[in-house]
Amino acid sequence: MSKFTNIFVLCSFALLFFTTNSNAQDNGIFNGSKLTVGLPLYVTHSDDRPRTRDWNDGWLENEGIFADLSWPVYAFNQSTMLRAGVTGGVFDNSIFRTSVFLGGMAEIETFATQDLSFNIGTYAGGITGYAHSLSPAVAPYIGTAYSVTDKIDLGLRGLWLPAKTFAGGDIAEADAYVATFTIGTRF
Repeated sequence: MSKFTNIFVLCSFALLFFTTNSNAQDNGIFNGSKLTVGLPLYVTHSDDRPRTRDWNDGWLENEGIFADLSWPVYAFNQSTMLRAGVTGGVFDNSIFRTSVFLGGMAEIETFATQDLSFNIGTYAGGITGYAHSLSPAVAPYIGTAYSVTDKIDLGLRGLWLPAKTFAGGDIAEADAYVATFTIGTRF
């Protein structure tokens, strides 16, 4: 296993053993913080120009790990809320360099059932490992999670990492699309 996979496994076991016995639904979904740890599963790029560089993409190619810590900010109704928080992580990027990112996140989370939730959100912050030593970055995402126990949620997220900033500056040479596996808990 890679160093990032080992870290992910250790974080997953820590979530299993060090979380409280409370179920988010039993205590109300709006009570408390949520910690999510993720692992990139698949990466692909939008660049299909002839003779472009060989991207570091495919299944389990962009090794890394990320974590989000969020808390409820606003309840739209009994099953939908706005969450805000912080995020950070490290991964092997598409041009075979190590990238570190740190920033904030905001998402809308809605529960279709007691155990099944969907979310849409965005990450915003700074990232290293590309054309500049530090670049601004935004990464919108959509995801789902299922509560497998009263402590643990397993999920999937799809992220879009645009190659350009809102101001038009280049971060990378092509947009990247990332599928991630997540494990999380509420406390």
